[in-house]
Amino acid sequence: MCVSFASITQSLKTCSVRTNFNRKISTLAIKKTMNSFYKIFLLFSIYNLTFNISLAQHPEAKRATHWYFGNGAGLDFSSGSPVAVTNGALHTSEGCAAMSDTAGNLLFYTDGDTIWDRNHNPMPNGTQLTGCPILGSSSQASIIIPQPNNDSLYYVFTTDCWENFGAFGLRYNVININLNGGLGDVIPTQKNKLLYTPSTEGLTATYNCDKTGVWIMSHEYNTNNYVCYFLDATGINTTPIISSIGGIYTDFVSYMRFSPNGKKFASFNYGGLSELFDFKDGLLSDFVNLPDGGYGTCFSNDNSKLYFTRSGNTIIQFDINSTNIPASLIVYYDIYADNATYASISNAIDNTLIISSIGKDSISTIVNPNIILTSTIVNRFNISLDGKQSGIGITDFIQSYFNTLPPELCSDTNKKIDTTTIMESTFPNVFTPNNDGINDVFSVNLTGYEEINWKIYNRWGSELKTGELKIENERIVELWDGRTNAGEKVPDGTYYYIINLTKKRGEHETKKGFVQILN
Repeated sequence: MCVSFASITQSLKTCSVRTNFNRKISTLAIKKTMNSFYKIFLLFSIYNLTFNISLAQHPEAKRATHWYFGNGAGLDFSSGSPVAVTNGALHTSEGCAAMSDTAGNLLFYTDGDTIWDRNHNPMPNGTQLTGCPILGSSSQASIIIPQPNNDSLYYVFTTDCWENFGAFGLRYNVININLNGGLGDVIPTQKNKLLYTPSTEGLTATYNCDKTGVWIMSHEYNTNNYVCYFLDATGINTTPIISSIGGIYTDFVSYMRFSPNGKKFASFNYGGLSELFDFKDGLLSDFVNLPDGGYGTCFSNDNSKLYFTRSGNTIIQFDINSTNIPASLIVYYDIYADNATYASISNAIDNTLIISSIGKDSISTIVNPNIILTSTIVNRFNISLDGKQSGIGITDFIQSYFNTLPPELCSDTNKKIDTTTIMESTFPNVFTPNNDGINDVFSVNLTGYEEINWKIYNRWGSELKTGELKIENERIVELWDGRTNAGEKVPDGTYYYIINLTKKRGEHETKKGFVQILN
């Protein structure tokens, strides 16, 4: 049943892997049909509607194709839907991470203690890491970050656990994927590099606005200091940005996530904290103290809802767009679930939320997380693990991979959102190439330019269409009819353009943005 009331019951203490089972368990499309009126309406208000697009739109979303977690469990999203795989070498109760290349091919995965290559063998220097290495496990023991603008280097960040009192702290390891015959290896001088100690168990990451770098967030123990590091093409900046905000983390057990668009941040600490913030340029602000929460923490793919899982049988939702977020609380208590049904929760590239179970051979999903939480969108145990078992934790990724909103444009000077150049009135953001004679072509209305060239890309960054044209007079230029250079019609979805313009007085200008196709 669902009820709208606040409940701060935080019965979480951990389980079979930990001394106290309850310590770590706080438990756990809209298909579009549009007539021509709505197509025209979308020209002016696309941001006001939610689309259930088949795959996440971030250009590196396929890096989240392969998952390994629990006791030999795994999922493969290569087909677009999760399929169980049983070839993994990982056995852990909680935090783990995996990495695929941008084509969706497995590269490696880790539990924070060991890194296994794509053949499921430990990397030569990939053992004895510090993601809770002695006893127990950490909620978010590891996360993998590809170094921006570098095809070879990957950073593996690890957090220690409460069993070690967080003594190993937050550390990083650098993998060169070209070593060991292309299977990868940890660079010996870049192994277990300390950033700070003691740390709590929470760890998450998001790209900055223009995708030139990644923010990595964690939290100190027994303070209210959120600690954020920045990784870009030059490497890791070891001087963090610290946000002293929110409550004191009096417990090591914690869980945290960025929203897929990187604008919001939520966290849970077993000391009794469930927190929500705005995030920008490494800093947290606009603290919201939430009346309920739990171990599993995750935003919906469209960034409008925040979820927690609690007590193994309860799912919690907040509406992030509400004028009173705490009052938007919805609590779904599953009367058919035991206290090991709903544990960690994570976005997936099929735009669902995946919910791990504890010691079970199947896991659950929220099939349309962008809408109001009811029992109808929760599918209990609908994904079989083919005989393998889930643990408390689930595979962690950079949260940006799951953003289903169009990318924002950023200024060149400060890497922040440039609201003055996102979209001009002469650049439409929807067209309908269905040969009905209405809005069939992506066209731009240009004044004062003499030359234009353009490129159209899909969500994976593959070039679909190119063109160039001399502009003799002020005119409407037709750029794209929804077909590739080879004449193949593309499916409905969001596509991205780069348009280079030459003004009549010789100045150059570049426009970047998105356009939606609705046939």
